[in-house]
Formats: sequence, C-alpha cells, structure tokens
Amino acid sequence: MNCKVLSLFLFFIGLSFAVGAQTQEISFDWYSAAVAEANAQNKAQTTIYGTKVDDAGYVYTLASMGSDADTTGDVAATQGHLLGEDMTGAPYSGTSYNSNIMLVKHDFSGNALWKIYSKNGDVDVSSSDYTPTADGGAFLALKARHTSANFYGNDILLQLVGNNGTETTISFSFPDAEYHNVYQPVFVKVDADGNISTAIRATVDWNPVDNPASNYTWGISDGFSLYGAAQDANGNFFVTGNLRRTMHIGENEILAHNVADWDGGSGFAGSAFVLKLNSDLTYNNHIVTGGSSVGETAKQMKYKDGKLYIAGYLKGSNAVVSLGDSQVTPDDKYSFWTARVNASDLSVDYLSLVQGAQVNNKNFMQLNALEIAPDNSSFFVAGGIQGGFKIGQDTVSAQGTMYAGFVFRCNSATGVADKGFVKQTSGISNSFGLAVNADSVFVYGYNWATTPKSLYFDSFNRNLETSASHILGESTGSITANSCAVKGDSLLIAARVQANKALDFAFAETATSYTSTYSWQGVVAKYTFPGYEFTAPAPQTYTITLNVGENGTVTTEPETLTDLLADTEVVFTISPAEGYELDEFKVDGEAVAVENNTYTLTVTADATVDVTFKLATSVLSDEARNIEIYSYESELVISGAEGLNVMVYNMLGQVVESFAVVSDVERHNLPQGMYIVKVGDNDTEKILVR
Repeated sequence: MNCKVLSLFLFFIGLSFAVGAQTQEISFDWYSAAVAEANAQNKAQTTIYGTKVDDAGYVYTLASMGSDADTTGDVAATQGHLLGEDMTGAPYSGTSYNSNIMLVKHDFSGNALWKIYSKNGDVDVSSSDYTPTADGGAFLALKARHTSANFYGNDILLQLVGNNGTETTISFSFPDAEYHNVYQPVFVKVDADGNISTAIRATVDWNPVDNPASNYTWGISDGFSLYGAAQDANGNFFVTGNLRRTMHIGENEILAHNVADWDGGSGFAGSAFVLKLNSDLTYNNHIVTGGSSVGETAKQMKYKDGKLYIAGYLKGSNAVVSLGDSQVTPDDKYSFWTARVNASDLSVDYLSLVQGAQVNNKNFMQLNALEIAPDNSSFFVAGGIQGGFKIGQDTVSAQGTMYAGFVFRCNSATGVADKGFVKQTSGISNSFGLAVNADSVFVYGYNWATTPKSLYFDSFNRNLETSASHILGESTGSITANSCAVKGDSLLIAARVQANKALDFAFAETATSYTSTYSWQGVVAKYTFPGYEFTAPAPQTYTITLNVGENGTVTTEPETLTDLLADTEVVFTISPAEGYELDEFKVDGEAVAVENNTYTLTVTADATVDVTFKLATSVLSDEARNIEIYSYESELVISGAEGLNVMVYNMLGQVVESFAVVSDVERHNLPQGMYIVKVGDNDTEKILVR
C-alpha cells in the first residue's frame, strides 16, 4: 500500500471508529503458517479453519493438517506444525481421505498455551465447529470418519491427543468395505489445561435411502453437518447444523425431514436442528425445523444473555417452514432465515425470513459469520451471495453472476433484516469474518476482482454505510479468507494461499511475505490498528466467595464461582455430614430460606455465601441438649430431649414404658413407684413418682 492510499485509509478509519487516541500507522506484526510435511508428490495441504477469542482475550485457532510425508501409514511419522507447536498424525493421501486437526490456544502475540490434535481419523472441518468455554477450555463438535477408508483395519473413528500427551480414542465399528466413508458425530470437551476431559459419539443412520442415486446404492456416508457450537452461562453446550438422516444420542432420537426425495447424494435436503447437551455431554433437549421445503440448514449460532441467535438458509417450496411455534412461508428460492431460541428450554422466540431473489439468473448463498452487537440491539450476518436478497421491498444484489461478499443487519428483538450491503466487484468476493463494536461493523474477506487478488477488511457504521476498505494482503495466486478475531486494537486473520504463490502482507511498508510450498496452505497473521477499539470492553463478571463450616460440604453448578456473568444461576447443593444438619445459609450476611438442602442464587453482583452446620436434633448429645428428667404431680417430665427414644424400667429391670419424645417438654403419666428412666443412649435417672 502506498503512502497516499494509507493516508486516505487512516482518514476514513479515524472517522468511523477512532476512540480518541492519536492516529498512528497501522502495522503488520507477525504470521504463522500451518505446515504439514510433504514428500516428492507434494500433495500435502493445510487450512486454518477458525480463530475464536474467549472472554479473557485468548485465541483458539483450529487447523486442518493433511501431510503426505509418510506413505507407510505410521501415525508417528507424519508431522504438522503451527504457532511453534508440533503434532503427529495419519498420512494424507492427496484426496479427501484423511485430515488431522490441531487446536492451539494462544495469545495475540502468538505464544501458545496448549494444543490438542488428532492422530487417527479423518475430520471434515468444513462441517464441524468449536467454541472456547468459560473455564478456559474448549468444546468441539466434529464430523469424523475412519482414517483413509480404514487403512488400519480397526474400529478407531477418531483418536485425540491432549496437551499432556494422553490419547483419547472414540470407536465406531467399521462397516462393510463399501461403507468406508461413513461419517459420525463426535463431541469433545477440553479442560483449561488442554486435556480431553470427555468425548462421546452420537450415531447417524447410514443405510441406503429408498430411491438412491446409482453411486449411493450401498449406503449413505454423509447424513449430517455440524455447523455451529456454543456454550451458555450455565455450562451447557449447543450444536446446530443440518440433519439428513436420523441421529441417536444415548437413547434419544432426532428425526430429519425433507428427505423423501433425497437420493443420498450432495443435493440440498434435510432439516435444521439445535441439540442441547448438559455440561457432561449427556443429552438434554433438541428441536428441528418442520413443515415442507426442499431443505433447511443452520449455519451460524451465537449465545448471548440466555438466548441463541441462529442464522441459516433454506430452499423453499411455497410452503410453511416452522421452528417451535414460529413459522415462515418462503417462495421457491434459496433464502436466509434467522431465529432466536431460549437456551433454557429451546423454546423459540421467533423465526424470521430474509427472502432470496433471483438476479442475473442466479440464486444461491454462503453464510459464513454472525456477530451480535454489544448492546444486543441488533446482530449482523455475512457471507457470499449469487443473486440477491430482500430487505423490506428492496432487493440487494450482486452486480454480476459470481459470488459477492455481503453483510446484513437484523433487529435482535424480531430477527427482521433492515439493512443490507453487497460488495460490488467485477469478480469473485466473499466475506468470512465479522466484528461489531459500539458504533462500527468490520467485515473480513477475499476479493479476486483486484489485481493482484487480495484480502480485504472493510469498515462500516452500524447502518452499514461504508467508512473504509483496507487491503490486508495480496497474492498473484488464488487466496481465500477463513475467519478473523479481534481484541482491542488487534486483528488476527486466517487465510489460505495457493501452491507456490506468495502472500504479501500489507501496512507499514512491510516487505514480509509467505510463499506456500504445496497445494494449499493456511496462514494466520496479526495486525495492530493503534488508537482503535474493535471490541467492546469485556463484559462485567462477578465472583461468589463460598465459606463452608465443619461437618458438611457444599457443591455448586457451575463449579467455578469466578468470572460469572450477570443473571447466571448458581445452584448450591448442601450435604451435611452424618449426624448433622444445616444450621444457617447466609448470602452477604443475611440468612435465606433453603428447601431440600438446595439453594439457587441469581448473580447480580459479587457475593459472599456462608454455610454452617449443627448437630441434628435427633442425635444431639445429652450434654449439648441439657436434658432434664424428673417427676411432678404424678407425671414423668422430660425436657430438652425432642426426637430421642425413652425406655422406662421398674426396679426388677423390666420395661414398663417406651416412647419417643415429640416435644421440647414431654409429660407422661406413670403409676406411683420407683423407676429407672433412660433417655437416648446416655442419660439415665432414678425417679420416684408419688
């Protein structure tokens, strides 16, 4: 970028999202390539699939690694490298038969904290997703199949290696050889240290459809896609995507529809779904779209303040499509849809349609990013469009027949799209990343209409009026964008470079470039925009201080009582030791009512919880109770012994009365005479009843 363009760029960007700091020169800082070793055939390839940021500001970068350095099938011989971290895995055949994955947690300076990777199994990252978790770990929803058509002849569907080197194996009995491509869903929970804490497999039917295409008569390899993953404030997990065959998770069944005419191939079909898992990855609940259409899919999902915001697309048939109690009626075009779902019970607040339009005989779309505004008044959706879409009565469309990058804005309360923008170019463009702050929207993507081809980073105001368009990198070969992540004044991007072509990074008159050494190679790069704030301040979080006295324990859900967001429900379960009971449960010094040894606190501020225990009434010692045994007016009187058993003996040692004390002062008639009275296990008195 020359100095004149840079000056103009800084002028525009200063208008749109400066936050008061003096404007400085934008800088390219560093890059890291995902490297998979290759042999002479040079078939290796890598992709940086995602870059996601947690609330603490750490980045989680997911890469797909296909290495062909080893041809023997030795999983220890094939190497991959990213952000200074290494992995070993099964070899890549140069086709679609094996891709290892590598997830690295790191800071914005590129310093790795931990990694996990797969060493067996083929993961389709384009139909998988992941999310950072509140405790500093991660949750992954993976679409996996056996390595290289079961090259190893075993039942290992996926084998993951945690940061401590421990291997976790997910098994799936390998079907008949003709079924060698069968994908199955795998859900994985990673702890804050980068170790696999839980991994489960669901099952999706792979039997042939009723009227299969000739090449699918043996069975269905691809009956689902997992496009979105999220976690709520209570630690539950959510997965969304497209379902074309029945899914079983535990004893629970999720049925697909819109598959009566599907031939098992790549044609669009099936239903969108949302699956809720408990924090231990057990099944909780699910919903699916209903009605009649060619098919629906959910492509993006984000959680905020108890709600799931979901965006997808569908192919209509002039018939009703429903989700929960909400419904829309699209025409026969490909269209966008949005929904808001309550995380607690998966009830649906709304289902809204963004009707697609056929323009220049084109009508299709890709949906690649969704971000919610900090004030939750709106959310934004970005991707690529062929043709156009409706905003009210207006059609927003691409000027040509090829894909063009787009972004549209939706009202968070209704899901209705009220603003839209399409990048007008003479060639292919596509948007893959979004960031939204208090007054601006930022869109990251690639543009093949420029010479050389480029990566763009466009800024808008919240009404989607363009503020500036910036070039992040250029390449004489094909280059694609994958995702972006922001924090403060820092921007992290993921891109993919064509074989033997250089990616020249932009800004600050940098001469830095990276040249791909084989077919396609993923790169992650970092830029600094001094004086700008891409992200809103971190959300306010709260801490619960729990003090528990002796003779009992208290567990909480969630377990971690720090960094709690407002309105998080913390459930306290109280377990007194044997012979003890709850004495007091205080929140900020005030006693509260507890039912069945359980208390739920809704977080609104920092709080201190104090829990104490006391001896159970039924087992208080004689000394503690201050038991008194005496006679008065021909009655036996016992005080301070409520809940204890009483035995009354005559002087021959025979039991003449036995009863339980049911009040603080118990009176009992006895004939005149001398008695020995035993209360509980220890207190014994000789009394004379007159």
